[in-house]
Amino acid sequence: MHRNNKPGKFVKIEFEYRETRLLDFINLKSLNLVEELTSHNMKVFQMLQFPMVLVFLDMQNQQTFNKYHKVLEKVASRYEGEIVFSFLDNEKHKEKRRLIGITHDRVPAAGMNLMSSQKVAAFPGNLDFNEGNLQKWIEAFLNDRMDAYNEESKNTPPSPPPLEERPPVYQKIQNLTELNHQNFKEIVLREGKDVMVFFFNSKTTNNLEYTMSNYNRIAERFLALKIFSVLICTYDLGFYPAPTEMPDVPHPSMFFYPAYDKGEPYRAYTEQPKALAMMRYIEKNADIKIKLPDLPHLPEDLHEAYYRQKYEMDKHREEEERQGKGSPEAVSYTHLTLPTIYSV
Repeated sequence: MHRNNKPGKFVKIEFEYRETRLLDFINLKSLNLVEELTSHNMKVFQMLQFPMVLVFLDMQNQQTFNKYHKVLEKVASRYEGEIVFSFLDNEKHKEKRRLIGITHDRVPAAGMNLMSSQKVAAFPGNLDFNEGNLQKWIEAFLNDRMDAYNEESKNTPPSPPPLEERPPVYQKIQNLTELNHQNFKEIVLREGKDVMVFFFNSKTTNNLEYTMSNYNRIAERFLALKIFSVLICTYDLGFYPAPTEMPDVPHPSMFFYPAYDKGEPYRAYTEQPKALAMMRYIEKNADIKIKLPDLPHLPEDLHEAYYRQKYEMDKHREEEERQGKGSPEAVSYTHLTLPTIYSV
């Protein structure tokens, strides 16, 4: 009797194991290699109890969606039957990112978890979202080496997103030094240059074109005037986490870091984002003294047009005010022909 019990238990356990594996097989075959996570298939993912990679993609942009979906399919094919791969529309589900450890704003973004232990890990926001980097991250997670992996990835300089994935505002950036959390300290806080930084989020900040045009112009003009002690930089918080030295930096905002006074409190630029005003501010506050010409924001061949526009604007303003058509702030200058970037 005793001998018969052991085989009976063994047969039952083996049957349950086979039944579980069969259910896993059936559930896996009901999913695509890379499957969009929905309320309808969530139960299937939960039943599998497999490690899961969840990726937030920009599904509004078909070109980038196709690009990164193919990357996921190639990686997923190497782990078929071991890991399940799913994705969500980042625009619709961005609030869920933090649930799997994602703290940056970059897209694509990925997290991985073990259903059985609730262990989670996020793919580093400073790394390119490619096959090699994804595989290294997955292997580190599966082999419980995330601490060493995270330390190593911190020292990997982030690559700027491809131009086709950047918002239209980047068309206004030609002469600016692009910053990220890896190079901020070395470029901005190192003594020897007067530095202006424009912090913005190209994914959430609206109406950046005017400010960025003026900002790009001052970088262009400092170079044209052969003033190399001043550095004009941008920091896109939509692609990179905030610098360690300014974790709660507001955006959009501008800060000025004098060449030999890099400590806190950091100096916020609060005047109008016009080229002339910004250049005069830098001239006044720079540690390395510079002397700017009368109209530093314009090349000489536009000086006459500038003064003509200023005269027309003043005359038009006075006429509107005399007729009681509104406050000076409400006066329209749409009749003027010179581009508004040159306006006073």
